[in-house]
This record gives sequence, C-alpha cells and structure tokens, in this order.
Amino acid sequence: MKHYERIRKAFLLVLPEDEVLMVTPTSTMDDLPSWDSLNFIDLVLAIENEFDVELTTLDAASLTSFQAISDYLDRKGC
Repeated sequence: MKHYERIRKAFLLVLPEDEVLMVTPTSTMDDLPSWDSLNFIDLVLAIENEFDVELTTLDAASLTSFQAISDYLDRKGC
C-alpha cells in the first residue's frame, strides 16, 4: 500500500500509540475505540497536513477506513 506509513503517521498524531500499533490496511472506525467523531475531525486535519490536500466535507465523511483513506489519496494523485 503506497501511503501506509504516511497514513499511520497521521493516525499517530491523533490516536493513542497502542491503538495505532493495531492499525492495519483493513482497519475501520469500528475497529479502533479512539477513532470517534472528535478524533475523526483531528484525523482529517492530520491527513490534510501530511498530504497537503484539502478535503471537502463530503470527501471527509467517506474516510471511515484505512483503505478508504488510501483510495482517496490515490484518486487525488498523492
């Protein structure tokens, strides 16, 4: 997965390190207890900063899994 380490870096800025250690390419919001609605916003901001992209509200709402984040970044040409 092309963006794996950089996405994990964004997760490390938002979620507890012990949970980030459990993150895999198949992880979803349901898999990580700290990936709640408040941390979701922080994660979106961390992804925007890490990849120098600006997500629309609609785009951000679709990023509910690690794979969805990676696919979005691929579509954006990151």
